[in-house]
Amino acid sequence: MLSAAPPKVYRRDFSNGIVLLNGESTPQTVTLESGFQRFKGTQAPLYQYTVDDSDTGFSDTGSWNVVTYNTGAYSSAGSGPNLPAEPQNQNGPYYHCWKGICHELDTGTGTAQWNLNIPADGQYTIKVWLPAAPSASTWTKDAIYQIVSGGNVVASATLDQSTASAGDGLHMIATVNLTAAGAPFLQVQNGGAGPLIADAVYVTSAVLYNDGSPASQVTVSAFDAILLQRQQPAPLPTSQVNSVLNAASYEPAIASGGFVAIAGTGFGTAMRSWTSSDFSGTNLPTSLDGISVTIDDLPAYVEYISPTQINVIAPDDDTIGQVQVQVTTPQGASYSGTVLKQKLSPAFFTYQSGTASYVAAVHLDGTLVGPAGPSSRPAVPGEVIEIYGTGFGPTNPASPTAELVSQPAPISFAAAVTIGGVNAEVQWAGLVSSGLYQLNVQIPNLAAGDQPVQTSVSGFQSVANAFLAVAQQ
Repeated sequence: MLSAAPPKVYRRDFSNGIVLLNGESTPQTVTLESGFQRFKGTQAPLYQYTVDDSDTGFSDTGSWNVVTYNTGAYSSAGSGPNLPAEPQNQNGPYYHCWKGICHELDTGTGTAQWNLNIPADGQYTIKVWLPAAPSASTWTKDAIYQIVSGGNVVASATLDQSTASAGDGLHMIATVNLTAAGAPFLQVQNGGAGPLIADAVYVTSAVLYNDGSPASQVTVSAFDAILLQRQQPAPLPTSQVNSVLNAASYEPAIASGGFVAIAGTGFGTAMRSWTSSDFSGTNLPTSLDGISVTIDDLPAYVEYISPTQINVIAPDDDTIGQVQVQVTTPQGASYSGTVLKQKLSPAFFTYQSGTASYVAAVHLDGTLVGPAGPSSRPAVPGEVIEIYGTGFGPTNPASPTAELVSQPAPISFAAAVTIGGVNAEVQWAGLVSSGLYQLNVQIPNLAAGDQPVQTSVSGFQSVANAFLAVAQQ
């Protein structure tokens, strides 16, 4: 499961290594705990980059033209730099200048030059990119490339650019030792007839990134990823999160301050709810018997634990979207899960009677609202009842989720309730206990029977999965 390291840099842990993924448009440096090293192999140069003819490191002399040889990309019309309307030709052939454009010298003499910007002394391989443009067969067969360092030509090659007609690709110029102090550059001129093309230059170092060295800190290039190896394999988790749900609706959407039900395996052997001894003053417990939970890397408040289910209250957090949920036991961190975190996730608690699910509601005398029986009775039109739920969001004044609720507080956003499809008057809605919300609702004029109940707050609606027993007076 991916988890955030610095903002927009994501990390996924494996028993033998980790992956770091940079979602930013700029390089990101990540500091790691001890115990990681780079892989050792023959791939992944330590330095690899392109110098394009559209970059500031490019210059030319003579009458060069900027040309577009680009069939575009079928999936992203007009989305890239210098790309034409797409697709020009859905059936091929396909060809692309690097970044959409390149330089072409059709007549006269001239040179093109790329500053190589070598980051460190060492051996480098220099290649050039040529597109398979329709006119490629007419290009010069005698493109003379020279690598100059410290004012001296240190390598040269002659390239038949017409071979680009066989397909887009990189063409070898030379492998050469270079120094940063020599300010090396590549230049090209035409030694024959036909157009001369100048596009991108690809530079790679002989020194490898994957050299087996320790990695306490790494820099991840823009929109790139790095795979690192553990020096010692990490023990596999003994617990696993299988699902994360709103504890009232059992739907996969939660909100800060609401009850959350986490199902899984390996959550220990104890089965209990929190007690007064678990609290530190007015602060809710973040752990029961060594079992703790984080939601979006923030500690949740643990209300109930069992081997296969944990109930928590989600911490205050402005994050919206998919978030990671992880359980930690005395044996270590679990395989994590994810859940959709919303601004609000209103839902009523329910109980089962016979084959029907009823909302958790009581009459003002404390009797359960439900089918007529020894411990419950139906609601009647005009009566005010109390309905209980979770996920209704912040209160005004604010009531910190981390602390016990000292006094009932109304919710910040107006709640609406329908019973049997008819709007019911909500006389008050607020937080009455940690994670628990109460709505005082007047029953509208309805026919007798089990009527479906729904609530909505600020555009977030509960699922239609419960009923309210109604009788006529």
